[in-house]
This record gives sequence, C-alpha cells and structure tokens, in this order.
Amino acid sequence: LTQASPAQRRSNIDPQSSYSYMALPSDEQAASAKGHTAETGGCCTALNRLLDLPGLIAEHAPHGTLTQVLASYVVEFTGALMLTLVVSLTAHVDVAPLPIGAILVSMIFMGGHISGGHYNPAVSVAVYVRGKIGILRAFFYTAAQVAGALCAARIGEVVLGADSLPLPMPNEANGISDGHAFLVEFLFTYALAATVLNTATTVSVGDNSFYGLAIGFVVLAGGFSAGDISGAAFNPAVASGLYAVAGTNRKLWIYWLAPLAGGAAAGLLFHLINSDENDLRLGKSNEIERRGAAVGGQTASYRQEVASNYVWLRAMKEATAVITGTDADAVGDEFTHKDIVKKSFEQFDHDHDGKITASEMIEILQEQGVSEDQARAMVNAVDANNDGTVTFAEYEQMMLKVAQAAEPAPDSMRSATAREEA
Repeated sequence: LTQASPAQRRSNIDPQSSYSYMALPSDEQAASAKGHTAETGGCCTALNRLLDLPGLIAEHAPHGTLTQVLASYVVEFTGALMLTLVVSLTAHVDVAPLPIGAILVSMIFMGGHISGGHYNPAVSVAVYVRGKIGILRAFFYTAAQVAGALCAARIGEVVLGADSLPLPMPNEANGISDGHAFLVEFLFTYALAATVLNTATTVSVGDNSFYGLAIGFVVLAGGFSAGDISGAAFNPAVASGLYAVAGTNRKLWIYWLAPLAGGAAAGLLFHLINSDENDLRLGKSNEIERRGAAVGGQTASYRQEVASNYVWLRAMKEATAVITGTDADAVGDEFTHKDIVKKSFEQFDHDHDGKITASEMIEILQEQGVSEDQARAMVNAVDANNDGTVTFAEYEQMMLKVAQAAEPAPDSMRSATAREEA
C-alpha cells in the first residue's frame, strides 16, 4: 500500500488486490514508512499473493468462448442431478413433494440467469417451441439433464440401495391404466411448462422475482395430486435415471412421450395466448396490451410500451444517439458502440462458433425495424464469402450502418447532402 501512488491511495483501493479498505495511510505516513517497506515489501507481497486464493483462482481460471458454452450445460447437469437426488432420497417421505418443489425453486434461482434453469427435457422443448433457444441447444440441454439424473440415481442407489428408490409407474393396484397415467403426466407437465413460459420468458411480466416460486409450486401441487396415480415424474430425465437404476424400461415411454407432448403443447399455446409477444418478435408492434377480469365482471386493461424485445437493443439506441450526434452524454466512455455490438453478437451466436446464419441475421434486422428486402440486401452485401453466415467483423459493419441510419440527427443539425444521403 505504501508503494501506491497518491491517486491509488485516495481511491481506497489496494493496488495489489481488489479489496477495499476503510482507512489508508496519508502521503506523509507513507513517506516515513518507505524505508521499512523496502525491507519487507517483497516478502509481504509474496505472502499476500499466496494467501489471496480468490485472486489466484480468478487469475488462472479458464476464460473464453468454450467456458461460456460449457457453463450453461454444467448448470443444467447440476440442477437435474440435485432434483433427481432429492426425488431419490425422499421416496418414502409422506411429504416428498415439499422438498422436491423446494430444491427445484432453489436450483432455478441458482442457474436461471445462466442456462434458463430448465432441468427438464419437456421444459427445454417448450422453450424451443417458444423460440428462445435453438434445436441444438435443446438437444444438448436434454443430454446434460439426462446425464445429471443418471448420476443422481446412481448416488441414491449407493446410499439407500436400489430397492429403496422410487420408480414412477401407473398405479395398477388402484386401477390406473397407462392411458390414465399418460393423461396426468401430460396435463401437469403442460402446466409446468406453461408456467415457465409465462413467468420467465415474457416481456410483459419483465424482470420478476417470483418465477422460481411459481414453477416450484406447480411441481409441489402435481406431486401431491398425481403421486399415487402416475408417480408424478413430469420430467423425462428424472424418470430415465430412476428406470436405469431399476434395470427396466417397461413403462418408460409414458414418461417421455407425455411430458414432451405437454411441453410442446405449452409452447404452441403460448403463441396463441401471447400474440402481442409474437408481434414484438416479428417487429410489428412496439406496445403490449393486457386485459384483466375481476370477480363481478369488472375489467381493466393497460398498455405497456416496449422499446425493444432485447436489452442490448435499448443500449444500441443510446449508442446510436452518440454516433449521430443527438445526445453526446447518452453513453459513458467506458461503454462504447463496439462493446454493445460485441455483446449483441454473443447473444445471437447461439452455437458460440463466431457466426450467425443469414436467416437469423435477417430476423434480427427486422426486429430493429429494417424491412425484409433491406435486411436481405444488407446481409448479401456483407456476406463476402456467400456462405450463408455472418461473422463478427461483417456483423459489426452491418450494425454500424444500421445505427447510423436508425436515428439520424434532426434536419437542423445536418447539411443538405447528409439529409439526401439519409
């Protein structure tokens, strides 16, 4: 600290680490201690670095595209593992749906901001039909979820023994047929997926903090309601793990087909009951209207203006204002137009391979208000290799042109030539 510059000391930041301190020595105190520091500084610095375990981890931890790609799959694996483990260990507990619903809520809040917190192939199918993830991501999510469930079921077998683990099956002793079990699994999985889509993927609901609780309560209610009918799996990954440990697949088809059908149905119905969201996605609307009915027939409605379906587009508009000279203070020096373009590219590069397909790029441009013909012309112009993909360099050029043309400065601020070019 005594070797730091006055500016560093005044900022209360240790130059050797990221920690903040309540009080630091003054310039005079630092000068008087300089001699002592010269003798002990090297030793203390080495000791501090050795003891700064978080700093060492952060310094040497892997970073980059591969880490970002794997993060979401690791989260899906972990969430499915913990969910299946709780299912396995609470099989003979009368209130088993309570801990199952609780762990699901916890895992959703833990990993929702990273992977979306699906932990269920049926939910991944619903989100895919909704249009929030691609088919490849849905497939690899499912693989990660099944792998996590298999590991959890094996752990449960080691801890309790295979005979103590639950196995979702139609309760034939009570006259429950395969069709009855299929119907119950379908309906509750539909309710689960519909809750996910309508609380965690809509613009109108926005950044809420209740989506995890809503999803967990669906599983809680379904567990108590359908536990004695079908086993209340509602999750093909969980069922696959338990069936694998049991060494049979006699009824496993029910616990794959019914939940996947329920998830797909939820995704399809979402497009019907949330047509405003579809209009936003297609660039045909900047406003959402919601109507609500109360007991007694009273109705209320409200309109919500939506500047953009994506956060980065709102940031892009601020950067556009800077580029076109309409508001020089809209964006700080630390957040440049190129930063925004980079973040937006990473968001739409679903496969993290440094490319966006031409069809996706055209859709993105349309969401910014560019007509389809203009979008196709721009993509064709920047796609130098004519390979049907847009690299980051090509994307950056395109977005810069869009930003410069999207919100031009007022006529009074531009020359006649500039107005003509615009």
